[in-house]
Amino acid sequence: MVRVGIVQLDTSHCEYFTPVVNDFEDLKVTAVWDDGWVRAPGYAEEFAREFGVEKVCASLDELVDSVDVGMLFGQNWDLHLEQARAFLEAGKRVFIDKPVVGSMRDVVALRELSERTGVPVMGGSSLRYAPELTPLRERREELGQIVSAFASGPQDFFNYGVHAVAMVAGFFGPGVEAVRYITGETTDIGETRPDQLGRVARSAGPPQIVLLEQRDGPPIVLQLAAPDGWDYSFFLALTTDHGVEPLIIKSDEAWGVALVEGQAADFSRYAHGEEPSVPLAGMLEEVTVCLAAAEARRTGRRVALDDIPLEAGFDGAAFTRAYAEGGGWHHAAGGGTTQPSSTYLPPPEVSVISDA
Repeated sequence: MVRVGIVQLDTSHCEYFTPVVNDFEDLKVTAVWDDGWVRAPGYAEEFAREFGVEKVCASLDELVDSVDVGMLFGQNWDLHLEQARAFLEAGKRVFIDKPVVGSMRDVVALRELSERTGVPVMGGSSLRYAPELTPLRERREELGQIVSAFASGPQDFFNYGVHAVAMVAGFFGPGVEAVRYITGETTDIGETRPDQLGRVARSAGPPQIVLLEQRDGPPIVLQLAAPDGWDYSFFLALTTDHGVEPLIIKSDEAWGVALVEGQAADFSRYAHGEEPSVPLAGMLEEVTVCLAAAEARRTGRRVALDDIPLEAGFDGAAFTRAYAEGGGWHHAAGGGTTQPSSTYLPPPEVSVISDA
């Protein structure tokens, strides 16, 4: 049996993944460790009782020693590199939830760490596994020549922006070369309002729009705001020589479970020794596209992904403090109407840009 250890219980993702992972043959979550960034003292023990986890560890080192593979679910992406290092240096595989890391320095360091240890890394956004994407990919040849694309995702420039980038990559694959910033002043979406099902949604507000240039594909306009105001809507439209092919990904409970099941199935193969279906370089493109977009917004220039300053990054600690102060996932801060906004930390000697 492959023993899985969960690092940090900050988000709802660990609650979704644990029972699904446990349903796979020869795969079981057996240990957990939480450092208290978001959850109250004692929650790890409560989580272990609810999901049948055998061991609550007192430290990350104890957890690494107790399991065969790790899953990182901490909201603070600033900590992901060092937490992953503990597994990789021990020759153990690790899954890193989105955002995988938050700075260009950590992007480079994680690549080098995986190469040096020879241990592949899996993770990133579950939007790559959206069930709506598979039939569209399978129809790609019959769609004709794709001349442009429009994509939209909700809310924050980075924490949710990586989801929208992953959705695009789920269809086109990796290969974004550069980013241009087009327009927009905030990713926050106006006043809250109930939708037709009584759920709290946000009214439309001014989006931030960027242009993604691909090496071997059409240009993609990416809008970082939900087009219909609902907090979990994603949209992809392909303009082809045959017409326009739209794809709407609208969240509900069944949709969320389908995403987790798809990514967990990939994780099961990875945990049993197979290569991850998305190589690390492709997975990290979720991060570098957002970093390039923030630099393009700051400078007003086209920013190639190869030219992102090493010091560029988003503040994971500040985001997580706001997330925790808002009540964490259970009070909607994890993606509802009180979703925090990420702050971009540009290279030294320039002003900090906040998405707030």
